[in-house]
Amino acid sequence: MDVSAEMWERLHSAGREQRFGIGEVVLQQGAPASHVLLLVSGRVKVSLTLPDGEVLLLAVRGPGELLGEIAVLDGEGRSATVATIDPCVMRVLPAERFRALLQTAGMDAELLRQAMRRIREGEA
Repeated sequence: MDVSAEMWERLHSAGREQRFGIGEVVLQQGAPASHVLLLVSGRVKVSLTLPDGEVLLLAVRGPGELLGEIAVLDGEGRSATVATIDPCVMRVLPAERFRALLQTAGMDAELLRQAMRRIREGEA
């Protein structure tokens, strides 16, 4: 997700580092939106499980991506599952802190527009 270098640094500083191994689910479809993840290194896959059990690959994301922000912004459960492809280093940022930083920086509207672009990308 495209955020300015300044905003990325603010988010990065506000989170705590966590490391994940290959194949770990870091966000689960339907789970409550308690936090966002900043992907510092490694790659993840984003997938959607349909009601009939079919799994659709929506995207592969790499370093510099913000993950889980859509659910935090809309207050609903996670819209997709995110699992690691490689060993990953991430910064974990609680939802409340994330929303406060966005509002303080005046970034909430821009981030919402970018989140909507991701939804459209997945639909395409």
